[in-house]
Amino acid sequence: MTLNPEFRRNLWLELSLSRFLGLAAVLVLTVAGLEAGGRFGDIAPGYVYAGKLGFFLTVILWGTRRVAAGMGAEVRSATWDWQRLSAMGPWSMTWGKLFGPTAFTWLAGGFFLILIAVGRLRGAEVMGPEGMSGLQSGLASEIAMLLLDGVLAQAVTLLTALVMLRKQRGARQIPVALCQGLGLLAYLVLAGTDGSLIPSDLLLGDLGPGGRVIGWYNISFDAVPFILASKIFFTGAAVIACLRLMREELQLTNIPWGWAFFLALLGGYLYGFVVSSCAACGEVLSLPLALFFAVFALGAYAALFADRKDPLDMAGFLRALRSNPFSAYPKAPLWLPSFKLALLFGIASAVMGASAGIGPETHWAWAAWQFDSYTRPLAFSLIALMLRDFGLVLGMAYGSGGAAGRSDLMAAFWLALLYFLLPATLQAMGMSALAGIFAPPLSVEPSQALLGAGGQAVAAIAWAVWRWRSQRARFAASLPDGVSI
Repeated sequence: MTLNPEFRRNLWLELSLSRFLGLAAVLVLTVAGLEAGGRFGDIAPGYVYAGKLGFFLTVILWGTRRVAAGMGAEVRSATWDWQRLSAMGPWSMTWGKLFGPTAFTWLAGGFFLILIAVGRLRGAEVMGPEGMSGLQSGLASEIAMLLLDGVLAQAVTLLTALVMLRKQRGARQIPVALCQGLGLLAYLVLAGTDGSLIPSDLLLGDLGPGGRVIGWYNISFDAVPFILASKIFFTGAAVIACLRLMREELQLTNIPWGWAFFLALLGGYLYGFVVSSCAACGEVLSLPLALFFAVFALGAYAALFADRKDPLDMAGFLRALRSNPFSAYPKAPLWLPSFKLALLFGIASAVMGASAGIGPETHWAWAAWQFDSYTRPLAFSLIALMLRDFGLVLGMAYGSGGAAGRSDLMAAFWLALLYFLLPATLQAMGMSALAGIFAPPLSVEPSQALLGAGGQAVAAIAWAVWRWRSQRARFAASLPDGVSI
């Protein structure tokens, strides 16, 4: 069997004799300290704690660092471009970059998983036959969750590194600390052990004498297999995202709706908790539309900041769109599919309103109509502000030097100014009507907020188009005679 060349190269670099000796010394000292610290039954929790702590330090903390540092070293040493020209496929490159630099951390993590298993076995022996009967499935689920935690954290780190490479083409370095930080954040938010994936206690209840259940679409699921399935979903999505970005690095074509498809699955996943936690929410038809609008909008923002936003890429997409709309989809910006779906669900939820789920025979119909007459302009105002934000970010990116990525920080600064500092300042000065233009929920007159947000959207989009045309014309003027874009 021939190993992946990228994986084999990392094995030679990572698996050194000094590291093996250091790992053996740590394990011997850990076991000796635990055995000397108490009686047979008392040290069982110590083994579990030491195993989990060691797994976190090696696979999560050190592993994410190794993934980010490995990519950073290849960019600095100018070997990344040579690897892109090699004969390796995208999947071989993906799992080679994911598990190659972290080979030793996974080896160390495997030994710490053995410590966890030893601790569980000793604890079960103390509990007697009842403890041994429930040990097998519980231990397997615990180890599977820990393994998924590690893969997710490292995959998000690799994903961030690939996004940085995509945004900063030709850069000599990538932000290693940022890549590792986002990997650790994904671990803390989604892949925490012992049920922390579902942080809300409202979703958990008791089933039987000692079990816990999770309500999802009004169906009660055992907590452990549900959380395990959730972790498989998010980990698989992170690995697939790495594969898609690796395909782009190798100049291969992707299906453009991949990110939007994941957001649709995420919206359906989250709506299941809403249905179970709110019995009356299922009658309001606009609620799932509003939820999907929020998911697609946040996903579009994330894709917008992750995209390159090169004016020449936009020119190529528009040119392909005019010639053949179907062939233009692979050239579409990363944010466009989710942005279009966000607009669709946002407009649908605003039009339907709260009264869509209330029949005319109920005495709540008049109240719902009044509620909609106030909230619909606010909903359209939020859609207009999303258009403004995209125009602002794209306009800054289409300026001179914007494609290098520095424009994103300035755009984030201006968005924070428009959403927080400016409305708060105007509100403190007693200009509530003007503050509502930038923050529609503060507005007393929703129609006035809609007009203000719409005006900002038109101005931002016009500014972005003007800057894009100026940048495109400047580049076209620099080309030799007879060459066009």
